[in-house]
Amino acid sequence: MTVFIVNPNAAGGSTRRRWQQLEALACALFPGARTLWTEARGHARKLAFRAAQEGCSLIVAVGGDGTVSEVVDGILQARRDAGDRRTRVELGIIPSGTGGDLIRSLNIPADPGTALEALARTESRLIDVGAIDYQNHAGVTAVSHFINVADAGLGGETVASIDAYKRLPGTLAYLAGTVAAMLRHSARPLQIWIDEEAEPRLMSAGVVAVANGCFFGSGMCISPKSALDDGYLDLVAIPYRAPLRSVGLFRKIYQGRVLEDPEVFSARVRSVRMEPLDAAQSPILLDVDGEQPGTLPARFKVLPKVLRIRA
Repeated sequence: MTVFIVNPNAAGGSTRRRWQQLEALACALFPGARTLWTEARGHARKLAFRAAQEGCSLIVAVGGDGTVSEVVDGILQARRDAGDRRTRVELGIIPSGTGGDLIRSLNIPADPGTALEALARTESRLIDVGAIDYQNHAGVTAVSHFINVADAGLGGETVASIDAYKRLPGTLAYLAGTVAAMLRHSARPLQIWIDEEAEPRLMSAGVVAVANGCFFGSGMCISPKSALDDGYLDLVAIPYRAPLRSVGLFRKIYQGRVLEDPEVFSARVRSVRMEPLDAAQSPILLDVDGEQPGTLPARFKVLPKVLRIRA
C-alpha cells in the first residue's frame, strides 16, 4: 500500500493545486494509493506514524524539507515502537517546498511530476538519519530525527525569520531571512563535545552545522563532503563574524568551498553535544531540517542505514 502525505501549505500554499493536478498520475503509477492532507505543523509525523503502524509499504512526503523530516520522524517512531520489525517501510519524496535542499543530495528531480514518474521506477536503498535531543520552547527535552542538516546559531535565527518572506521564491526567501537574522545575530560562546571527548571545544556560535546531506538554506553547500550512507555525520563549525565580514564566506558556501576557509572547523563525527557556555545568555536557536523546534543544549548522533528510501 502506498500513502502520499501532502502538505498543502508548502511552497507558499501552491502544493495543494500542484497535487490536485498530479493525483490522477499518482494513482495510475501506484494503484490503490491514498492521499492524506496535513492540517497543521507536526501532523505529517502523526500521519506517517499511523501509516507505518498499519503496514504501509511506501510513504511519500509531498512538500518541502520540513514535511519530509516529519514523515521520517513518524516512520522511525513506528519502527521503534514495533521493536524494529517494520524495516521494509520505504520513504518517497515529491518535492514541493521552499528550499528543496535534501533532493539535491539525493538527485531527485525538482519538478514534482518528473519526480513522481522517477519514484515509480526507482529501487530503494538504505541511508543514515540523524537523531537529536534538544530543549523545546517549553523548556522540556524533546527527541526527533533529521535526515538532512541540523544546526545551531544563525541557521536557527534565519528559520525563525523566514516566515515573513515565504511569498518570495525559495532562494530569495532564505537570502532575505539570512540577512535579517545576520543583522540581529550576536556572538554567544558555545561548548562542543565531539564523540564523547572529555574536554569541550569553545567557540562563538556563528553557524554550527551537523550535516547528513550537503545542502541547506536553499542551495548553500554547507558540507560538501557529506554522504547520506557513510555512517557518519559531518560537523561544520563557523565562528561568529560581523555581517560585512560574512559576505565572502557566504560566497564560498554557495560555491561549495566553505571548508577552504581557515576559520572553519570540520570533522566527521558519530555524535556531537552542544551547550551554551553561559546558561543565562539568550537562547541559541536550532534549525532542524528547515524547522525551528527549540534551542540548545542538544545532542546529535548518527543512526547508520536505518531508513529505506527510493532515491
